[in-house]
Amino acid sequence: MGKMPAFQFYPADWKKDPGVQALSRHDRSVWFDMLLIMHESNERGVLLLAGKPMPESALAMLLNLDNQEVKQILSTLLTYGVASQRQDGAIFSRRMVSDEKLIQIRREAGKKGGNPVLLKQKSTTGVKQNPTPSSSSSSSSSNTKKIASMNAENETKENALKLYELYPLKKAKQPSLKAIEKALKIVSFETIETGIKNYTEDISKSGAIIAHCSTWMNQSRWEDEPTPPKREPAPERPQAANAL
Repeated sequence: MGKMPAFQFYPADWKKDPGVQALSRHDRSVWFDMLLIMHESNERGVLLLAGKPMPESALAMLLNLDNQEVKQILSTLLTYGVASQRQDGAIFSRRMVSDEKLIQIRREAGKKGGNPVLLKQKSTTGVKQNPTPSSSSSSSSSNTKKIASMNAENETKENALKLYELYPLKKAKQPSLKAIEKALKIVSFETIETGIKNYTEDISKSGAIIAHCSTWMNQSRWEDEPTPPKREPAPERPQAANAL
């Protein structure tokens, strides 16, 4: 894997992500330091040490924190949906892993000169033509962009389906998927995912009516503040007997 000098950072998503913003300033800073560490990982986006899930003690050393503090921060990051954890126990950033996957797809497409399907096609005229370097480069660049666009579209559809399955009310599937895909062009998958989780927890506490998925998406409800829980009416005090 080539050494990447930088990684994509999305300030708007960072500011709008409820999970990130719910963190204390200290924990938010620690999460950013973890992103820098994961960027340098052999499996970019995953917290590894020597190819294995990084122990909490090693992470504590890197962050200059004590083990108990790191344990508490990791628990908060996972609870808030800021970080994720693989089956082998490795902590990872969903966005960074997704970006790295797209980079690898584009890199492989570039090595093959663009769309690998087009490379296998034979000329129907039977005449071999050697394109000029300029036209060959232009065609390769165009095909690479098309592949990247197709991959991005497929990823959006996959993410939309995941979010639809996560939403607490599953009705009007196709309009809902279209609304989710539209929302994914505005904010990140993680932002909407966290919003749905918060909304699901919110309605379970407040007893509010669940909005249709398409309505929720079109109204950018992932930005909603939690609804205060319903207060039970205070019990009536027994009236004192009238004195004789």
